[in-house]
Amino acid sequence: MWGRKSPEIDYLVIGAGVVGLSTAYYIKKSSPKSRVVVVDKNPGPGMGDTSRSAAMFRVFFSSRVNVMITKSSVEFYEHVERSLGWDLGIRYLGYLFLVDVEELERMRPALDAAEKLGGSYRVVEREELRRQGFNIDVSHDDEARAMGIPDIDAGIYVPRAGTLDPDSLAKFYEASYRSLGGEVIYNTHVRRIVLGPRRPLEIPGEPFAWQDIEAKGVETDSGYIEAKNIVVAAGAWTRRLLEPIGIDPVVNPKKRQIFVIRASTSDLSSLLHMKGYNDLYVMPFTILPRRIYVKPEIREESFWVGLSDDLGRPYALEEDPKPEENFYKYSIYPILSKYLPQFTGASPASMWAGHYDMNPIDGQPVIFKIGNIEVAAGTSGSGIMKADAIGRIASAVALDIDEVELFDRTRIKTEIFGLNRKDIERERIIL
Repeated sequence: MWGRKSPEIDYLVIGAGVVGLSTAYYIKKSSPKSRVVVVDKNPGPGMGDTSRSAAMFRVFFSSRVNVMITKSSVEFYEHVERSLGWDLGIRYLGYLFLVDVEELERMRPALDAAEKLGGSYRVVEREELRRQGFNIDVSHDDEARAMGIPDIDAGIYVPRAGTLDPDSLAKFYEASYRSLGGEVIYNTHVRRIVLGPRRPLEIPGEPFAWQDIEAKGVETDSGYIEAKNIVVAAGAWTRRLLEPIGIDPVVNPKKRQIFVIRASTSDLSSLLHMKGYNDLYVMPFTILPRRIYVKPEIREESFWVGLSDDLGRPYALEEDPKPEENFYKYSIYPILSKYLPQFTGASPASMWAGHYDMNPIDGQPVIFKIGNIEVAAGTSGSGIMKADAIGRIASAVALDIDEVELFDRTRIKTEIFGLNRKDIERERIIL
């Protein structure tokens, strides 16, 4: 067996996305004598759902825990760029939520809560939005009325928000982890976690229900890997690995898609290079009614467009998720072209799909340990913006540490991310 041909593995981390690599890095940093190995089916770091992310972040939430883990993570990323000289491609675009009268009223308590937690925002009036190219009055349009889409009453602009390069972030954690002596095995698909008795009796058929059962290793398409502890940071594949051994990770995969529209007309180019929001003189990351979002990609002279469709979109895992062009054509385009007529006639130049590993309870990471198996999942689409804090928390759980210090020196109890969580309030400012 593979694991018996070399020194014993103390921690085997399944998944080389940003969460898995961040976790492995902090385990190795905190326990330098431990042998830590990351295994992933892809040929390089962050090549699963990490690379298919819209890679946005914001430090503006109504939940105290959300603020803590995103603020510390984003400050660490800024440190990586400014002090360590690793280009993460951080660009502060800002978030712009476009809301109708009812949505604005529903959001006010959450906006007040976010402001009390240190966030900042400003209300963008209707006329300013109109001058910037948004079609705010759609109710006179017969099609818009038939679709039931509302007029826009205001914009909520959040300045401390932006984007970064997920591939660069994954490579940073991998390089930092390897510099400490961490190991990575790529091109190796973990098929199942292998259980066995803590104290083998060499009886055929072990383990039995009356024995103390633990994970012994994993079976892969390249053979068996033995390990003392296993950390499952496999994102959308988490349930597939854990359900067969009797662990419910709470989280489930949900497909997400991104469609790229080139700024190939003068109207789209003017929209892309919008002024009034950021130092880049570019359109902010904009969330339209019905949860359609538009992300400017200034380096590509394009827009990334997507939609967070929940009800009606099944929880399902696709081994190699493919984008659905008809989803853009029939679910996104009709709304997009009403609020932003500049997109009229625009078709995707390219597109791709990935997964979110969704925690439907409160949208927060799920980090817990059962025996010698740890779970770090449930990022619910915010894995990039929380990855550093998640890695620190997950490493503490792996090492049986009850409290961890985040990058910004705040301290947080690891137990609040477990299955018996009590201190996490549901986020009210969501996409």
